[in-house]
Amino acid sequence: MGRVILVRHAESEANRDHTSLGRADSPLTDHGRVQVRALAQALAGEPITRVLTSPLSRAADAADAIAAHHTIPAERHEALLEMDVGDMEGLPWDKPAAYRQGSPLWDLSKVTTPTVIHMGENDERVPLAHAQTLYRGLHVYLGVDAELLVYPGAGHGLTTYKHRNAKLLWDIAWFDHYLGVAPSEDGPKPD
Repeated sequence: MGRVILVRHAESEANRDHTSLGRADSPLTDHGRVQVRALAQALAGEPITRVLTSPLSRAADAADAIAAHHTIPAERHEALLEMDVGDMEGLPWDKPAAYRQGSPLWDLSKVTTPTVIHMGENDERVPLAHAQTLYRGLHVYLGVDAELLVYPGAGHGLTTYKHRNAKLLWDIAWFDHYLGVAPSEDGPKPD
């Protein structure tokens, strides 16, 4: 049976500068390149047959160095991209208030109101992972009635009539349900 060896990238410029890093392509520092060479040398004797990496240079440079010792290519895969941290990208580590405000979990324990979350699948301002985390926090951990509705192909603001109409119908049904008003037979219902 084969083994999997997980390797984290070496020191990047963002690591050196103590800033948050997600999908931005922060290159390795000189020290990071020294770390990569040492790691590749340390793994040279391992029976490595395949190397997979994120396409970002800080990860791909390390993968290329490891793969070179085994005369195989490092395979770049979009699925291995780092987590999208949204507006927290580039924030200094010593600004905890900014991280708390950027987190969907800040003050979550105070929420008791049933919550419906509408989310465009391709929203560039609010990463889908944040909405999924918010939903899990509310529904699974706090037991708050919650729904997460993800609109395929939509960005921030739900710009198509189909998505806006679906959102409106969901909102009306949600308010009817939680305000104790029974929806009428011919009233709006979510798809």
